[in-house]
Amino acid sequence: MAQRIKELEAAAGLNKAAPAPAQVNPVAHRIPDMPKPPLYEGAKEDVVEDRLFVFENYLRGSKIPEDLWTNYVMPLLSGKALIAWTSVAVPAQKAGHSLTWELFKRTMLTNFAHPDRQHKAREILHKLKQNPGQHATDYVRSFNTLLQKAGDPAPCMADQVLFFHSGLLPFLKEKSITNAANGGKFWTDLQSLQEHVIAVQTHGTKQADLVPSTSLNFARKFARANAIQGNKPFSRPSGAKSSNKNKGGNQHYKREPVPAGKDSLIASLRKQLAEEKGKKEGK
Repeated sequence: MAQRIKELEAAAGLNKAAPAPAQVNPVAHRIPDMPKPPLYEGAKEDVVEDRLFVFENYLRGSKIPEDLWTNYVMPLLSGKALIAWTSVAVPAQKAGHSLTWELFKRTMLTNFAHPDRQHKAREILHKLKQNPGQHATDYVRSFNTLLQKAGDPAPCMADQVLFFHSGLLPFLKEKSITNAANGGKFWTDLQSLQEHVIAVQTHGTKQADLVPSTSLNFARKFARANAIQGNKPFSRPSGAKSSNKNKGGNQHYKREPVPAGKDSLIASLRKQLAEEKGKKEGK
């Protein structure tokens, strides 16, 4: 009986082994759909520091482990850049050394970084100034971009803080002299100073800080001159009667500038009454 049951199960295929699950490459599976950066050829007009930054963001955003970055960056190289990397990577791999991202960056910078470009970035960084109409956020972005292009080694933290603070607008520089969190001493961290400056201009800016003092003085003088000359809209004096009603509704006095002085005011009133009388007679 038992033998017969086994024969029936074999005929129906019930005792067949389940198929093995498909093998999935865990590294390839974890890569999301991100647009690949353009190929880097090592051209002179292509800034190598910028391309390294783009590569790092792409590889990090693709969730690729850092120890595999050098494998995935190979298809993104061509021309001189590919030759420069393979000339270092092949001998290192044959010698049993691991290919690290630091080795790749050092190879690219050694072959394609321009010392004159780095020197120019350092020079501009030292002289960079915040424009009167420029927000602190844009000034921070410009400063950090030049700092990245300044090359290795970067200016020390004390110089970075000093360069950034020297280029601030006068009212921001005055409000950022000391760091309350550092016991009232001068700033020692660039990022903290930049965050403080952005907060001051975003949340603590007064209108008087943004308008030049010469403009404010001119506005005050202009207001005083108008008050002295009596350049105010004409209003009906107290006790004056309104004109007679007609089909068109009530007529009102015209709002015209009235010169200062009693005689001038009386002359203006007479002129108004004469114009109204002329209109009535014309009708």
